[in-house]
Amino acid sequence: MWNSSVNMFGTTRENKEDDDEEALRWASLQRSPTYVQARTSFFRNIAGEVSLVDIGELEDQEKNLVLDKLVNAVNEDTKMFFNRIKQRYNALTLLLGPPSSGKTTLLLALAGRPGPGLQMSGRITYNGHDLKEFVPQRTSAYVSQQDLHMAEMTVRETLEFSGRCQGVGFKRGLDVCADTLVGDEMLKGISGGQKKRLTTGELLVGSSRVLFMDEISNGLDSSTTHQIIKYLRYATHALDGATVISLLQPDPQTYELFDDIILLCEGQIVYQGPREAALKFFAHMGFRCPERKNVADFLQEVLSEKDQEQYWFRDRRYQYIPVAKFAEAFKSFWVGSDLSRDLAVPFDGRYNHYAALSTSTYGVTRTELLKISFLWQMLLMKRSSFVYIFKFVQSAIWVGATYYVVGFDPQITRCLQQFVVYFFLHQMSIALFRVMASLGRNMIVANTFGSFALLVVMALGGFILSRDSIPSWWIWGYWFSPLMYAQNAASVNEFLGHSWDKRAGNYTTLSLGEKLLKARSLFPESYWFWIGVGALLGYTILFNILFTLCLTYLNPLGRHQAVISKKKLQHKAKMKETEYAIIEMGEFLQHSHSYSGRDVKMQRGMVLPFQPLSMSFSNLSYYVDVPAEMKKHGEIEDKLQLLVNVTGAFRPGVLTALLLLMKRGGKCIYAGPLGTRSCKLIRYFEAIQGVPKIKPGYNPAAWILEVSSPAEEIRLGVDFADVYRKSSLFQKNKLHVEKLSKPCGDTNELSFPSRYSQSFFAQFLACLWKQNLSYWRNPQYTAVRFFYTVIISLMLGTICWRFGSKRNNQQDIFNAMGSMYAAVLFIGTTNVSAVQPVVYVERFVSYRERAAGMYSALPFAFAQVDLAALSVFLL
Repeated sequence: MWNSSVNMFGTTRENKEDDDEEALRWASLQRSPTYVQARTSFFRNIAGEVSLVDIGELEDQEKNLVLDKLVNAVNEDTKMFFNRIKQRYNALTLLLGPPSSGKTTLLLALAGRPGPGLQMSGRITYNGHDLKEFVPQRTSAYVSQQDLHMAEMTVRETLEFSGRCQGVGFKRGLDVCADTLVGDEMLKGISGGQKKRLTTGELLVGSSRVLFMDEISNGLDSSTTHQIIKYLRYATHALDGATVISLLQPDPQTYELFDDIILLCEGQIVYQGPREAALKFFAHMGFRCPERKNVADFLQEVLSEKDQEQYWFRDRRYQYIPVAKFAEAFKSFWVGSDLSRDLAVPFDGRYNHYAALSTSTYGVTRTELLKISFLWQMLLMKRSSFVYIFKFVQSAIWVGATYYVVGFDPQITRCLQQFVVYFFLHQMSIALFRVMASLGRNMIVANTFGSFALLVVMALGGFILSRDSIPSWWIWGYWFSPLMYAQNAASVNEFLGHSWDKRAGNYTTLSLGEKLLKARSLFPESYWFWIGVGALLGYTILFNILFTLCLTYLNPLGRHQAVISKKKLQHKAKMKETEYAIIEMGEFLQHSHSYSGRDVKMQRGMVLPFQPLSMSFSNLSYYVDVPAEMKKHGEIEDKLQLLVNVTGAFRPGVLTALLLLMKRGGKCIYAGPLGTRSCKLIRYFEAIQGVPKIKPGYNPAAWILEVSSPAEEIRLGVDFADVYRKSSLFQKNKLHVEKLSKPCGDTNELSFPSRYSQSFFAQFLACLWKQNLSYWRNPQYTAVRFFYTVIISLMLGTICWRFGSKRNNQQDIFNAMGSMYAAVLFIGTTNVSAVQPVVYVERFVSYRERAAGMYSALPFAFAQVDLAALSVFLL
């Protein structure tokens, strides 16, 4: 496992001469299986004697010596320590490719998690074993792009829960926010970067040695991404693992951390091999990466038809090289040839350790998992104790608040029995809608399923329609409806009470309560109370079992991506070639809506249809309320200052980057010109005493983040914000801000004829056009509503067959009114529940567009109402 010249403990031979016997031992060790190399090494005892030992069989004195040398080696140079125990099989691989190139599909296939309906060919093996011979979900770990966690749990609890479920201890990390709630949209919690680290760490606590990570840099800055990849590199090399990470646009420093590169485009591997040889392959193909160009960007742009030509360096005429040609040429390149030769030799299964591949589905026993899950639920109940207590006692609150007010039978036993019925009805309802949510797996679909289930159980439950009125072809639904049993149990409990124990007339022996029960086709026997309670309990158990099965066997709905055929792309390319048009600036202004109507004077240069504006700000501060979690940790202030006296200006024609202006704490450390290749920015910071010079070819953005970090400020004993405020640059910026804050004499006052660039009717038409596209391109909303409307209409039509023509008795009138009530109630309820998730998303979009001044609230509202009315009319 360790290099032959430097062993794990950092010792080298003093005379630098290899003994033949030790050389033979090293050669034998290097040819041994991986698990033997992991446990065996050369050991030098106190007397200086060297021997080949099994680390697990060292004596106590020898173990102490090992630990002392190990700690010294780590403290001396962490990076060198990890490099010492790095072996050739432990590679950190970057999966690179443009969007929709197949990166996620490849990672899911390699992790043994192919999506539903995905047809695969070929073979995937781990140490020579097919995926069916072990459990790939435990042998490997897949980190998705989504950061989904329980909002009510803290970071420490999330990692601990993951570790206990996988049967291991959890690695400590994220100490700054370890006791902070994860949070979500409704609950304040950790930041996006911390949540991404938690997503990664939650799977790293397990025993998986193969990690597949999909776009883990989404929502993170380059510095945070670099630190995460740096840790993963060390962990991969040290812990004898293999890691494949897909990134879209890694910065140069992050790119340099990877050992191997897999370049994927259009579902084909263009290059796979050492990172250092990637540029050589494309140079072999005639494309050269320019100086100071991000290599990762070059590798993706050189495959693009519109960007490829700029990297061509050969003398002969350039001609576009498609992806298929690159993939074919790679097979003959020396890296591709070596790869093909290595893959042609099958892995010898005898060298696979029995513990390398997991054959068990879970890391602990099912009994232990049940215990962990129970404790987890108890933790969540404790964290949201008020909600769970209210859920538990709401049936008692309902009965206590309504029973005697409504005037039900005054017997206390009847009141308690009604509470029992309502309690089990409540549990059954929760379990039923759990099943609907697990079946739908989408908010819109789940809401529609829930409305449909509510219609079925209510329409056939004996309340809206009596049992005798239900057609024979639907009577089975009556016996399967849980509300039927609740209705009968509650009715029997009330109408067989003392208040209803009176004769219904002179010509019957039935009591008034029994007469009413029979009139509504309800069962008059008292034992139906216990039948109803037992049925509700049984349905609760059944629905929870179905909920568990749905979670077990139904995969989450994947993201739908647009697919464009090759013919359509070719047609689009031809149209572009034939429809080029050049419009003069003056002609454009004449037809521009933002043009004020004044004549365009004939002059050189570009004439803008608006007056350029400058914006300045001085001593800008910003405060927010201190979170409760920070107050628990000793914070005494009520307000948290996020911006501290920030001064600056934005001018026309000057592109300003906030990344290099601020430091943690909201203080400005630099505001000024960047210069060619960041020369002025670099010169400013290098002039500060103690700041290290930037290395040749190093990314200035990464260098600035490193030299201005809090750790560097402590090391140098300086405050970069204080240095900036004392600099001549700050005084120059201050004078410039004062100048820009005062209007010039020849400028006009800012005024606009209207708040919006378009009229009310034009805004309405634009919003209506957009809403129409959004409506018909949302199949989960439109298709489900259409399906539900058809099913509901057919169902109500067949259930309420010819109810309107029957007027023989009072019950017939009730049935007709009940059918109308059901139609109005459920069609309206379905539309409301289905549209809420759609409006929830569109609301945030409208906030952004309205803030940009695109339209006002009324045109947007009218467009939504008109489109909804039209869709309701059609559906």
